[in-house]
Order: sequence, then C-alpha cells, then structure tokens
Amino acid sequence: MSIFYCKNLNDPTRKKIKFFIFLAILSGCVFANTLNGEFLFDDLALITENSLLKNPNYLGQLLTNPIGIGAGYDYSFYRPVLMLSLFFDYNLWRENVVGYHIQTILIHLFTAYAVYFFVYTLLADNLAAMITSLLFLIHPVQCENVAYITGRSGSLAALFLLIGFIFYLKQIKKSKFLYTNVYIFSFLLSMLSKETGVIFFPLIILYHLVYKIKIKIRTVFVLSSIISVYYIWRLMIFPLNITAFNKVTQIYQRIPGFFVALSSYFKDLILPWGLHQGNISQIFFYRDYRVFIGIIILFVLIIGWVIFRKIKWFVFFLGWFFVSLSPVSNLFYPASSYKMNHYLYIPVIGLFVIFSKTWLMIRNKIKKKYLLDLPLGFLFIVLAVLAFFNNQNWANPEKFYLKLIDSVPYNFKAYNNLGNVYKTEGNNQKALKFYLQALKINPNHAKTYNNIAMIYYDLGKLDQARTFQEKAIALNPEFGQAYYNLGIIVYEQGFIEQAIGFYEKAIALNPYFSMAHNNLSIMYFVTGQYELAGKHCKKAIELKADVSSDYIQELKKRGFLN
Repeated sequence: MSIFYCKNLNDPTRKKIKFFIFLAILSGCVFANTLNGEFLFDDLALITENSLLKNPNYLGQLLTNPIGIGAGYDYSFYRPVLMLSLFFDYNLWRENVVGYHIQTILIHLFTAYAVYFFVYTLLADNLAAMITSLLFLIHPVQCENVAYITGRSGSLAALFLLIGFIFYLKQIKKSKFLYTNVYIFSFLLSMLSKETGVIFFPLIILYHLVYKIKIKIRTVFVLSSIISVYYIWRLMIFPLNITAFNKVTQIYQRIPGFFVALSSYFKDLILPWGLHQGNISQIFFYRDYRVFIGIIILFVLIIGWVIFRKIKWFVFFLGWFFVSLSPVSNLFYPASSYKMNHYLYIPVIGLFVIFSKTWLMIRNKIKKKYLLDLPLGFLFIVLAVLAFFNNQNWANPEKFYLKLIDSVPYNFKAYNNLGNVYKTEGNNQKALKFYLQALKINPNHAKTYNNIAMIYYDLGKLDQARTFQEKAIALNPEFGQAYYNLGIIVYEQGFIEQAIGFYEKAIALNPYFSMAHNNLSIMYFVTGQYELAGKHCKKAIELKADVSSDYIQELKKRGFLN
C-alpha cells in the first residue's frame, strides 16, 4: 500500500505522478494481450467495410451521418467523436489492428486518470481517488470497452463526462469563463461520443440536490437547451427505430429484466469470471429466481440509502450508479439488450467510490492496518489477472463467438456472426449451418437471410439465393446491402435492367455505398450508357472501391472518365 499512502491531503505532485506512471504500466500489462485481437462485431462495419473512413475528402460526411452508413448498414446511432477517433486510426494504421487497440487502451487509461481527478476534486481524498481509479482501470467488467475496438465509444463518453464534471465543480467554487466553456464543451463531446452522455445533466442535478447547493438558472437553461437542440436535430435527421433491435417494447414486460440485470451486474462485479458479451432483449418472468435476487439487492440499496442518508458522498455515489445506469436500464425505453457489462462503464464509478471510502473508514479505525492492506492488494492482483484472461476471449473471432454461444445459446446474432467468420474462411457449408441455426432462434432477422442468400449465390443456387434476398428486403425495406446483393444475383440470372434498379435503390438508401456505385457503373457500361458509367465509376474511385484498373483505362480511353 506504500504506493498509495499519503500522510495528508496535500499529496506532493511527485507521488501522484508516480501513481499515474504505475497505472500506465499496469494498463499495459493487463491489456497487452488485446493488441492482436481481430476486428469483431461493429468493428467490421465501422472500420474495414467503411468507405467514408478511407477517403479524407469524406470526413465531413463521416461526421454528419449515422455510424455504419459508409458500409451500407442502417445503424441509427450518431457518434461523430467515435468516428473521428477511428478516422485518425485508419489514416495512421490502415487495417493494422494493433494501432486501434493502442488508442483504445490509452483512452481507457486517460479515463482512469479522469476518475482520479473527479473523485479527488469532489471529496478531497487522495487515497480514495487512487483506489477508485485503480479499480476502474483493472476490473474485468471494463474489458468490453477496452478489448473491443469500437467499444471505445463508452470510454470516450465517460472521459469527456468526467472532465466536464471536474470543471463544473471548479467553476462552482470559482466562476471562470474558461471553466464554464470547458464543462459545456466536454458535455457536448460526451453526447457526441455516445448517446448516454446525456446523463451529465441529471448527474449535475443530483449533485446539487445531495449537497444542497443552489443551482443557477442559467446552468439549467444552457444544459437543457443543449440537450433539447441535440435531440430534436438528432431525431429529425436520424430517427431511432428502437423496435429494430428490441421487440420487448412494453414496460411491464421489461421490468423483470431490469431485476435480472441488476442481480447479474452485482454477480459480475463481486465474482468477475465467466464474463461474456452478447445478451439480447428477451422477456423474463417474476418467477425467475434472478428477479427475486434483483429485488432483494434493490431493497438493500434503498435501505442503505435511508440509513446513511446523512452521509452525502454515499447518497451521491449510490445515486450516481442508478442515474448513469438509467439510459440502458431497459425501463424508460427499450434498450438493445436487457444487460451488457459495458453498460456499467460509468455507473461502477459510484460503487467503486463507496467501496473505497468504506474501506478507508474501517482502516482508520483499526491499529493493524495491514489486516486490510494485504487483502486489498490481493484483490487488485486477482482482478488484474482475471481481466488479463478475460481479454483472451476477444482475441479470436471464432473462439469468441463459440464461447458466446456456449454462454448465451439463444443469441442469434452470435450464430450469424460465427457464420460470417466461416464464410470469410470459404467454409460455406459450415457457415450455412450457423446461419440456419440463427434463423431457428429468430426467423425475422433480415441480415441472416441476406447472408444465407449469398451462400446460395456462391454455391450457384441462384433461385434460392434470390428467394432469401427478397425475404431480407421484405423484413427490412431500408436494407441497402440486401438490394446490392440482389442486384448481383439477378445480374447472374440475366436480368440486367433489374440489377440496375436494385443498385440504384441501394445507392438511394446510402449514397456512399462504394461497391454499389462500382457495379452500377459496370451495368451502365454494359448497356451502353457510358456517361452514367463514368459518373458512377468516378464516385466509386472517390469512395475507395476496388475498381478494376482495366475498366478504368477503358472508360478513360472512351473519354468518359477524367
């Protein structure tokens, strides 16, 4: 414990620097085995398949459109700060996964530093701030945000939220133009990293209620105006279709799932092994024993709130846990899953502070302090080791999805993604097996129909391929990738005009669909419409599509491509 111990609250800067260096070294050790982890889940759509990411000229479009549009996917999330970080990575590393993981680890490390400064600024307790930031850095539940590249959106949102809160606390003590602008700008960056950044405002309200500090009307007006403008614009331009990822839309159906999630979260925090990513929305019933455990946990926390209501830091940080969990609690609106460990990234700060302060209160009352120091040191070692081994689950896509299926056998997305892995390897029969299994679990998943269609296309079964692709479009008429693939299929069947129509539809849904522009150009060339062929070929080249050099030269020779 010597690395943390300080005799007074005015801890010398040198000791803090030593602690920060220690955190940096520790983060490198714990997360080193993520560096070669392959692209998973949304990494593919947001990085490797994203045409907007690959051309600096399209940076504006990358930052003003929903994530995934550059790959033809209909995600309705708007996270320009995340996309800017990926743009920075791509221009440095291209598709070398190591560089992406380095930045993701660094963002997590900087967030741990921000946790320290936040706790220290609020409580003026150096040791509590150190313990909290260390727990935040190494606890295994944080691995989803660190081992998974695009999971960094949660880390970015947390980093800017904490910076904003720190400067908000500073401007309360000493009002300065700089402090005000930093906390407002940080709040905006937090929301633009991930939608849950909106919790900054209710957390500010919570702080004023607990510490009985009058909040300025101007502050309420400014923050509420930012949220209102952001969400009005956000919903007008990028409407969020919650039923696209959660069919459990009724509140009475979602309440039991909240208690199941609560019991699972506390299990994962206290006994953090066997962790996995990939729960999906589902209906639970009150007879489920996990619902009962969740109700007991909530009851105990409420009792604790009542008993210790005069201890302001306890009330505030317990409130912090519930307020920051609320956007993904599945109570106020349907979330994509009833429970995900990356949902805990910000909420656990509250529980870690409560643990740290409680541990210090007990430690200060006993003479033989090593009786608490040794178990705490051992806890840190165990958590670091568990986090290290948990990271290995993310290293290999095949092993990752197989483990996920073993843990969550009803997760149709895991079967679908495992099918994608085998399709990429050229094992169509094995891929088809897992796609069909995904459909057994969820017969209304458009992307799985699309994937099966392309398996049949590869096998030369064009009629079956077309049937499955048309089913995908029937389930999701806004599925640009399905129209593109259907264009490929009908062209092979000899229906060139139909293929042109499907490619045009794919481009209408996503103007930045690079390969759709490429294929449409070829169709126009085949039908003698050379000007249109040149126009779409130029667009495909701008979007970094894999355009045939021979085809480019042919268009140039005919004078239809400058």
